[in-house]
Formats: sequence, structure tokens, C-alpha cells
Amino acid sequence: MKKEVIMEKAKELFLKEGFSNVSVDEITKTVGISKGGFYVYFKSKNELLEEIVRSSVSALIVEIKQIALTKKNPVGTLEVFFEKNIELSKMYISGILIGLRDVNFLELKDDSLSNFIENAVRSAICEFIKLIKKGKCAEEDLMLLWGVTLSLWVEVSFKNGKPNAKKLAGKVWKGLGGDLNA
Repeated sequence: MKKEVIMEKAKELFLKEGFSNVSVDEITKTVGISKGGFYVYFKSKNELLEEIVRSSVSALIVEIKQIALTKKNPVGTLEVFFEKNIELSKMYISGILIGLRDVNFLELKDDSLSNFIENAVRSAICEFIKLIKKGKCAEEDLMLLWGVTLSLWVEVSFKNGKPNAKKLAGKVWKGLGGDLNA
């Protein structure tokens, strides 16, 4: 229970302040525990972030599976996926930009944290592709859906665009090699 509370409060702080601007002290004060209490659950702030990302990606995969179960066709599933991304981009873009900046400029001796996050995102997108393509996820498919999703976030977040999720879904499904009449 306490581990989940630490993760939730830390996620809120990271999204609001940026990863590098939040200390373990600030996390423990917000949660109301000692530093020792923090280290019972996490070896470091980086490990905490990895656990938050792992948990978030797992929750996303569960949600993606639910989308695939409720929509029986791939285009409808993609449409809901894009609608969800439009909603998420409006809610989280400022925190994610701070987070991306932080991950790119962390004072780490290696790129393990950014690699971990990239691999987690790749895994979630590939899992989604496997659901809609019945078990297949080629690198080109991953690049297509990832690129379109990033473009959608940019369009919504920076240009206040309103992408048509239905049209986008049809075009992406066709790009993934799918039949629009399926």
C-alpha cells in the first residue's frame, strides 16, 4: 500500500516539477514518511521512476487490451486508441515535456533510464499492434504507429489541432497492411 502511495505522489511531483527538480526529501515529505521508509521500497529515485514507468505501461497495456476487446474491428480499435491519445496529450503534455527534457539531460553516467523508458513505450505500442494484427508486430509497423502517435501529440499539444481519429485510424490501418473492409 505504502509503495503505491509513494509512486503516485512521486509521479504527481515529477509531472509538475520535473524529475531532476524533485528530491527524495521532497517525496518523503509529501508522502509523510522518513527517508528510511522510502529506501525500504526503492534503492534510488531512478529506480522509483523506472517502477512508475513500468506500472504506467502495464496499466496502458491493460487499457489497450480492453479497447481491443470492446471494438471488434481494427479500425475501430485504432480510432479509440487515437481518441485516448488525444485526451492524454491534453492532460499530460506539460509534465511529459518536462520529463522528456529531464530524461535527456539527467546527470547519469549512462543512458539506462532513457533506454528503459524507450523500451517500455516500444513494448506497449508493439503489444497494441499485436492485438490488432493478431500477433504480428514488425519494426515498420512499430515505427508507423509510434510516429503517427507522436505526430498526433504534437498536433494537439502545440498546434491546438483537432485530428480526426476515425480518418487517422483508417489510414494507419491501411499503412499497417490492413484491409479497410475487414
